[in-house]
Amino acid sequence: MKHIDISEGDEILKEHKADERNRKVWYDSDDENIKIDISKVPKYRKLRKSEDDKVLDGIKYMDRLKEFYNNRVMKAKGNNWVSKARKRAIPTEEISTSDSSEDSDSDKVQKLGQRNIAKVYSNKSSVGIIERFIERNGLSRTHTSIPSTNIDIRRLPNANIQSPSNCVIRSLEFHQGGNYNSNENAETLLSVSGWDKTVKLFQIDGIDNPMLTSLHFENFPIYESKFSTNGDEMLILGPNKRIGIYNMIRGSIDFLPGIAGRSDKRYWNLTIQNIKNTDPLFALSTYNGNILLLNQRNKQLVRVFKLNGVVTSLSFHPCDSNILISSNNQGELYLWDINTGRCKQRLIDYGSLSITNLSTSNSLIDQSNLNSYILTGSKSGYVNIYDAFPDKSLDVPKYSIDNFTTSISSIAVHPSNEIAAISSKWCKDSLKIIHLSTGTVYKNWPTTRTPLKYVSALDFSKYSGYLAIGNDKGEVLLYQVCHYI
Repeated sequence: MKHIDISEGDEILKEHKADERNRKVWYDSDDENIKIDISKVPKYRKLRKSEDDKVLDGIKYMDRLKEFYNNRVMKAKGNNWVSKARKRAIPTEEISTSDSSEDSDSDKVQKLGQRNIAKVYSNKSSVGIIERFIERNGLSRTHTSIPSTNIDIRRLPNANIQSPSNCVIRSLEFHQGGNYNSNENAETLLSVSGWDKTVKLFQIDGIDNPMLTSLHFENFPIYESKFSTNGDEMLILGPNKRIGIYNMIRGSIDFLPGIAGRSDKRYWNLTIQNIKNTDPLFALSTYNGNILLLNQRNKQLVRVFKLNGVVTSLSFHPCDSNILISSNNQGELYLWDINTGRCKQRLIDYGSLSITNLSTSNSLIDQSNLNSYILTGSKSGYVNIYDAFPDKSLDVPKYSIDNFTTSISSIAVHPSNEIAAISSKWCKDSLKIIHLSTGTVYKNWPTTRTPLKYVSALDFSKYSGYLAIGNDKGEVLLYQVCHYI
């Protein structure tokens, strides 16, 4: 009786599987007849394993090239991103898009990932994750006021650690929904977008921060992206007049080819009215000082305002839902009456020659007992803080912050209206956190060792004190203000 060596059988099986994996899709018998002298041509000598290597046939030559590419080229420090990208590569499937007169094959939108975002947790519930965030939007916590002396902040894993961007982070925003659990960090949704033509949505838990979905737009670099007031849509601006509308419940994309037949070339300064009424609005600006006000529900044009100069920023008033605030490159603030379409007030930003950024605190329509602020950032690096109550004058700021010498590019106010983060993308590691009620700049953070790089975008979460910081390296740093845990 013949005895079989089991270990030998295992080796044969492994070799067979290896042959299956390495089987070439195309085989050309002429490759064996080709002879290449790698000792004569200088650029081929790097393929030699010894001095005796001179002539190789076509098959061995291709194997040497492949080996050199994998061991020398791909392991070079500058090419690490390739292997990382291959490891996190996910199958791609198209998502539905609505037809429009100006749509073309080049504008095809793809969704990266195996699951529709609205069905991520379908094994637990038939309700999608976005809908669950919307349902939880009413949750809130009470806490004492944050100290103005030192801020207790800690670093967490990067928000986009599962899928870093390959470009500067142009826009990021936390969803206003969320879930708070007294024993765990809150879970919330973060959108990240940039000139890599991709919008990514991450579920931020402070630990793994998994990516839920990714939308890729052909020939559509993304300049701005923001969630709608009710949280079930995302508005996306690019390099032309088309406006993308991503419905996160259905997982579909619509494109507005234009607004009311206007001949605008493109739009910017997208701002959302975060007041939950029957018809919330959104505003954006275009050339020649024009400001367009639209209805979020039907995307119809409501008002057109016009100011002198170039529109640099827009924001809705935190205490009066009928006022839209705008700024220009001449250091002026305009307060527009939405009902009448008239300019209610025009004033000069204190000490500013050109306003580069404008931000307002969280809406206080239903929370009049809290403080409310309007913040302006200037080209010279000054940040002015104004009291935003209707009976307060905006002629003179309450506080003026002069910690920067370069243009202010980002301002984010925490939903509690207690602190704000300001930054300048023109200077490395330029970020400060301000205590709004005292006008104090925290000195204990960031430190000289905080790896901010060139900060390009900021936002605070509604729950759990998350602070997301986008930079020029495609990273979204995630920090947590411990006072809000």
